[in-house]
Amino acid sequence: MKTIFILFVLILSVQANASKRTWVTSDFFISEGYNLSIKKMATKKKVTDCRENIKAVLCHVNIEPNEENWGNRPCLEDSSRFTAYFENIYDALSPTFQKMFCSLKKIHIEDKIPSSGYGGIDTKYGAIMGIRRSIIEKDINFTTWVSWKEQIMFGGDSINFNPVTDLPNYVVTIPDKKVNDFLFQFIIHEFGHLFDRANNLNKTHNCIPEFYIPGETQLCDFEDKTWGSISWRDSIQVKPEYDFFERSSLCFYNCNGNFVNRSSVSKIYQGLFDSIFVSTYATTNPWDDFADALAYYAIDKYLDGKVVLNTGEGQSYELTSKLKAPIFQEKYKFIDDFLSRNDIVYP
Repeated sequence: MKTIFILFVLILSVQANASKRTWVTSDFFISEGYNLSIKKMATKKKVTDCRENIKAVLCHVNIEPNEENWGNRPCLEDSSRFTAYFENIYDALSPTFQKMFCSLKKIHIEDKIPSSGYGGIDTKYGAIMGIRRSIIEKDINFTTWVSWKEQIMFGGDSINFNPVTDLPNYVVTIPDKKVNDFLFQFIIHEFGHLFDRANNLNKTHNCIPEFYIPGETQLCDFEDKTWGSISWRDSIQVKPEYDFFERSSLCFYNCNGNFVNRSSVSKIYQGLFDSIFVSTYATTNPWDDFADALAYYAIDKYLDGKVVLNTGEGQSYELTSKLKAPIFQEKYKFIDDFLSRNDIVYP
């Protein structure tokens, strides 16, 4: 999910260290040598109690992150007070997801980021995640957050979490009130990126240029039987049969004042619902396509949740029902098959 209302990279002094950290999406990064880091994990002492690891890696920080201090900022003494939020989510998940909490080296509760949160694989520190403290403490739910995010590209308020009813908005229903559904969706989305990168679920080849150059677009083909090969022609373009009206204009945090025309709302969401994508955000790139699909899959499977999109013009679409629709079955099976594997790699 691009869970960030401005590119988090803007606050990381990348001018001096652009080659060290690459933002694959605007909420997920990898560092140079991350593949080597994953391979080395087999030689490291394993964490065995993944639930207990949550408390060990929680770190409330009040120092703005940069390239030098990312993983070694001092943790405030009150870090453990956030434990229950994450333990409740752990308890709601299957063992396959629970094991990812063993891989996390840091869960930063951030005081000084302008973003909702981030995840990444850092060569030095390992798998890390961060979320803005105020979102947790204000108990922002998924209904509010995802509605806010959706409305940004139509010219909605990009600063305050105050979505309106006359723009596209969501109603998310979760029976288990112990779980913060925004935090659940955020964690599973970031876990999706971690699973993807560690297991090459979007493995590419034939890249131009061959090696990634920061700031430049790299066009790659997907290998057969990867997630991206299902609905993407290459790493940038959707297969023509799965495209829909104004999909390429869905700009979220990167509109730069060029907002989507509100008169297009009805046709956009009818096109989305008829497409192979579970959300508008999933249509923006193959990596968020997988991460968002996994999050919606988990909301449905583990929380018995329902996500309904209202256009603000009288139409409503239950997006979670789409998970079982015929057009989505190849993707659903891909997720099911992956989560059933006994050789999953954890970063």
